[in-house]
Amino acid sequence: MICSRSMTAGRLTTANRRRPRRAKNSVSWGIYGFHRGHMCKFALFNVFMGATFAAQGPVPDPVVLEIKRALQSDYGLTLRGDPQVEVDEEETNYTFSVKIEKPNSRQARTKLQKRLEDTFEALLADKNWADPEEDSSVSVQIPKKGKRAMIMFDVKNSVKEEWQRREQRIVSIIKGNEFRSEATNAQIVCPEKPELQGDWEQCADGVPEFAFNWLTTKDFTKTELTELRDRVVRAWFKWNKQYRTLQKKIDDNTFWIITMWSQKDMWTIERWTKRSFVRKIKNQRNICGYDKIAYCRPGLHALQNNDQWYKFDLGTFQKGEVSNLKVRDYPTTYSHVSDAEEGELSR
Repeated sequence: MICSRSMTAGRLTTANRRRPRRAKNSVSWGIYGFHRGHMCKFALFNVFMGATFAAQGPVPDPVVLEIKRALQSDYGLTLRGDPQVEVDEEETNYTFSVKIEKPNSRQARTKLQKRLEDTFEALLADKNWADPEEDSSVSVQIPKKGKRAMIMFDVKNSVKEEWQRREQRIVSIIKGNEFRSEATNAQIVCPEKPELQGDWEQCADGVPEFAFNWLTTKDFTKTELTELRDRVVRAWFKWNKQYRTLQKKIDDNTFWIITMWSQKDMWTIERWTKRSFVRKIKNQRNICGYDKIAYCRPGLHALQNNDQWYKFDLGTFQKGEVSNLKVRDYPTTYSHVSDAEEGELSR
């Protein structure tokens, strides 16, 4: 996922990037981190980060919170401290101070710098925060003396505000913990799986019904439920980008889903069962607990009546054509519900 490149080409250095400084009108507050004692495979021991709050209200900076969350879950890093935040008219500059194990050679320092840079660039790309016009959106400085690295990057204010709205929507869904849907005209023609035929309903915000109903105190503690509901809702936002996701409920323990899998550049038809979902969370802490991905259609463009579908295989993604499978009259608009549209499911 991280493309290799030379150490000098496209890198932002101190020569072509302004030195980070705290803006006079910026406000930076601390946020409590989590300490799980993991050691980073990149020879990092502790990462000190924080959250910056807007001066006009109590809402945490969404970029800081998301980076904190992603680095913890994906790399097992400890996140604490305050970043420096400089807000300009069009973009916000973030500078994080990262505590590292002091490199014992120039080669080790260069290697660590590259890994830190690639880690943050991958995170920015995954969140669509990176500026596509820049060769590199991250600058990393590791002084010869000391045990800290400075990591700097910019995010456009318009992008940050959009992510802020997304974060508020996620929090609202988790707090409400209630599934909402509406009927659609979508139909699936699939002689080899008759159970796919019949009525399909649209899931509000692209989050299926079982994401709310299958997480209960019967299987998890209240503390675990709080964490899991947060993770599950965020996972669906990441997988389908809030694009309209449909479900067909077979019974309380089995659902079929038609959804976008944005990270794999495809649409899928999946079967989810409560048994598989709960078992994978309990045994592996894996929230991607589908029972089976049966079919896929390459590309993220809107589904069409005459699309060619394929049998799904985890290794090749396209195991073979399914000529008699058709998804007809699939809705093509987004499933986001704005604050002004609370009474409706679509816009």
